[in-house]
Amino acid sequence: MTSYIRHSLLLLLLIISRTGFSQQVPLYNQYYINPFVLNPSLSGHDDKTNAYFLRNQKYLGFDGGNVTNILTVDGKVFTDKIGLGLTIFNDQMGPAISQGAGLSFSYKVNFQEDVALGFGMSGGVTDRRFDPSNLVVKDWNDPTIQYVFPSRKTYFDLTAGLYFDYKKFQVGVSAPQLLANDIKLAIDGSHILSRHYFMHMKYDWMVSEPLNLSIIPFAKVMYVTGAPLQYDINVSADFKNIGWVTATYRSNYSVGANLGVRIKKNLMLGYSYNFVMNNTNAYGPVNQEILFGYSFGTKSNDKEKKLLEEALKENERLKMELQKKQNENDSLAREKARSEEELNEKLRKQEEYYNDTVNKLNEEIRKLREQKKTVEEVKTTNTTDDKLIRRTDNDHFVELDKTTESPKGYYVIDGAFGQLSNAEEHFNEIKANFPEARIIFNERNQLHYILLTYSTEKTKVFDTHRKSRGLGLEKSWILEYR
Repeated sequence: MTSYIRHSLLLLLLIISRTGFSQQVPLYNQYYINPFVLNPSLSGHDDKTNAYFLRNQKYLGFDGGNVTNILTVDGKVFTDKIGLGLTIFNDQMGPAISQGAGLSFSYKVNFQEDVALGFGMSGGVTDRRFDPSNLVVKDWNDPTIQYVFPSRKTYFDLTAGLYFDYKKFQVGVSAPQLLANDIKLAIDGSHILSRHYFMHMKYDWMVSEPLNLSIIPFAKVMYVTGAPLQYDINVSADFKNIGWVTATYRSNYSVGANLGVRIKKNLMLGYSYNFVMNNTNAYGPVNQEILFGYSFGTKSNDKEKKLLEEALKENERLKMELQKKQNENDSLAREKARSEEELNEKLRKQEEYYNDTVNKLNEEIRKLREQKKTVEEVKTTNTTDDKLIRRTDNDHFVELDKTTESPKGYYVIDGAFGQLSNAEEHFNEIKANFPEARIIFNERNQLHYILLTYSTEKTKVFDTHRKSRGLGLEKSWILEYR
């Protein structure tokens, strides 16, 4: 019996040390579908809000094996540049149990349309326990059991990451367990959680637009101080509207396959099966994982925009087709003329469609603006008197040359800025709607004012003030400069 217990504990240590993940960083199979589990900078990477659940099972021949469950949710918030993510996980291997949760933040910088750099950080709390009650023991009076005690450690840790996108290519790096916490569990005494360093690269190669099929090679490399370099190679055939098939090789560990389906583009189901090749396969050669995913829509789900993008692609394709036909020899002149006629007809129909769509949108915008203007006019009709006017005797306004005095009268102002650059930025946003607008300087408080219009007549400034409110400039006001 003593030999059996020692064998079990030594085997647990062997698997932990060989994999480097079961008690430190979990080892997932389908991270290429949900790369957020690798790198916090990829939270909110696409236009969707995604929720994924993964259940990974290893070493099933050893007292229940190693089972890891993880739930992640990530998406964009506020702007297209900021992403947030949530991670909740439970990892158990016999008496060793880890549970925790964390939050992630990411920020993206766009350099060009297809070039971007993203940064991310996640922080979370993990509770690690060693529970001898989960050991399979026939005789609890065995002397070996007397040296196995329950233990527990709760700690905070950080993960940092970044990625770089260039068109269809992506490279990313991340570093879990940045704080390198020192935990003490009954299984092996003091145990420092080593920093892990991940690097991944992938390329999305569209091989068939009609089938919406991409071939996606995805490589991952992991380095831990004092351990051999480990790498994964995955190649996926991804039918964007249907599902995916993936082949995987994990260095000195396993080979595997993954099959996934997409249902109505929102729901994803995946299953991976890895066959373990190293000497731990005696304790369960099966390494399997299931995935459930759901996407909650996109910010760019406007139907008109989608139709316009598709029409522009079709237009570009037709232009290329026309150029190709123009380069053909004279024997194809009749066919070329026929193709040009067909192309022009398609372009005409597309232009009619574009114009009709734009006109409808403009009409809706015009109606909304008229409704808003009517509401504003009702609000202001009975208040266009001195109650709307702020008066000042202490201000001293000059033009931007700081020498020319600004004239006395009624001003419609839309904001005051300490920095001229900030005033100029706002001025550029509104100048198209207010041809008389300019920037003046108040020597009393050293602020730059956005002047929408100036007049000695109240009627004109009231009209401009109503116009500004109708355009959404809710903070504009009237100032009598005496």
